[in-house]
Amino acid sequence: MTRQWLAVAAAPFSMSIAVSASAQELDNDLVIQPAIAQDYNRGRNVSVAEQPRPDYTANGVNLGGVKLYPRVEAGAGATSNTYLTRDSGDSSLFLYQQGSARLNSQWSRHSLQISGTTTRREYLGESRRNENLWAVTAAGRLDVQPSFKLEATINVSRQLQNLFSGEVTPTVAALSRYRRDYRLLRATYTQGRVRAFATFDQANFHFSPVELRAGGELNQSSRDRLITRLTAQVEYARSPSVALFTQASVNRIKYDDPPELGSEKLGSKSIQVLGGVNVDIAGQIRGTVSLGYSVRDYDASIYETVSGLLGEVQLQTFPTQRLTFGFDARRSIEDITAGTVRPSIVTRASLSLDYELLRNMIISASGGYINQRRDGDTYRAAAGGRYLISRRMSIQSTASFSQRVANSVNELRIEASVAYQL
Repeated sequence: MTRQWLAVAAAPFSMSIAVSASAQELDNDLVIQPAIAQDYNRGRNVSVAEQPRPDYTANGVNLGGVKLYPRVEAGAGATSNTYLTRDSGDSSLFLYQQGSARLNSQWSRHSLQISGTTTRREYLGESRRNENLWAVTAAGRLDVQPSFKLEATINVSRQLQNLFSGEVTPTVAALSRYRRDYRLLRATYTQGRVRAFATFDQANFHFSPVELRAGGELNQSSRDRLITRLTAQVEYARSPSVALFTQASVNRIKYDDPPELGSEKLGSKSIQVLGGVNVDIAGQIRGTVSLGYSVRDYDASIYETVSGLLGEVQLQTFPTQRLTFGFDARRSIEDITAGTVRPSIVTRASLSLDYELLRNMIISASGGYINQRRDGDTYRAAAGGRYLISRRMSIQSTASFSQRVANSVNELRIEASVAYQL
């Protein structure tokens, strides 16, 4: 199957008015997510993706004090580089199925949400590339007092690591799967213009062996790790639209095994301090801008202490009610644990737009860039749309292109699917 064939196959998807795509943030490919997502939404702006569409919103199934939202999705797609190899490899078609369900409480106080998702991609004629992924999440909130609340989240999932994430170096990581067990506790106190919270979260990672195309397996047990974090933040609202904040976090990473026989484990301790501003100005902009410093000290003396300036920007602008622009950027210290083992400072940036062409049709586009020191640059672009047929049915499609310069690896991917929900 040639790239010319893929271009022909993509044409009907890209021209159809019933196609859809959403901007894909680069963070979706991160193994280690940022410690705390900033809560800058004060309800003064509504993005295109968030706008209520009562005629197309799922009703759900009432079960007493809770509501069930089941959903199934099926589709097909194609990739120009099945195993993400340097020589562009073999292209292939794949089939896609996803089932999910979400249970939401309908209580006046407190809240509980339980959700589950299972996803399968079957690459025709390339069974080693098949994906069987799943996730189960339970999240609850206890409203102790009007000014004090407790939150807890538990998530267990099986995920796929992408070569274009910036956290890996070899092309074999295209097949890397791992299990992630995650738990979080958070306490929030609000009084007048001041809001403070403390969060404890822990993530346990177990990487599965990789089946090599030349035969045999690559053991990834040296990438297994336990990450424990404690984060505290204080905010002061200068106005209903602007708040200043400062955040401090400590991080402990423990690895089960050393990267290779006879070497030292990559365990470390780190501290990070940030300061910044959250804004939500009606009809104009919302988001957060922060700048800080981090120091990561490794348990083994063979690894040098890594420190540097860190920063994060998350902004959305609203030129009209039908158009939303987004910009995300982050500079962070990350462990590279596939290929050459070392810490690295990684910089990410992405742009996105969502446009409501019709009340029931949203088109989207995004572009992203990753710079990983000594491993070159990665570029990604995606476009598509989503067409809402009714409360129960929708059609969506995406087309994307990714390229990693250092490995001379690129991939063109297209996908279209139909979803049904209650």
